[in-house]
Amino acid sequence: MSSLFDLTGRVALVTGSSRGIGCALARALADAGATVVLNGVNEERLKSAAAAMAAGFAPGRVHSVAFDVTSDAEAARGIAWVEEHVGPLEILVNNAGIQHRVPMLDLDVKDWERVTPANRWGTVQDLAGPAVWLASSGSDFVNGQTIFIDGGMTVVV
Repeated sequence: MSSLFDLTGRVALVTGSSRGIGCALARALADAGATVVLNGVNEERLKSAAAAMAAGFAPGRVHSVAFDVTSDAEAARGIAWVEEHVGPLEILVNNAGIQHRVPMLDLDVKDWERVTPANRWGTVQDLAGPAVWLASSGSDFVNGQTIFIDGGMTVVV
């Protein structure tokens, strides 16, 4: 695959990247040359995803660190781990989120209570340390947010 841009030497953290879209985003960043750090809360799934991805890249290009983006303390610990073991964080992709594919009336309240913090609190302002640097003149970044129209979370939770 030819890259549209060169991220060689850059360190990227993709939250919620042990599978699905996050894993694909991390692979695309690695394909573009970045050293990537996968993140999730399920350590077994995270290690498996990192090992599978690492097989396609040079040693040291794929790392993983488990932490919950809804916890300020865990997020700070995770960012500190990246900075200490991988290098200065230059790219942050806020992908973490939770979705339950059941009708809303069948959704257990405890499951619903996990959705909003992960989907809301897993945003740049809540990962303040790296966000301050990423927003400085030393870096450029784009932050997105999902906007639901015509049913939103009541369609598929």
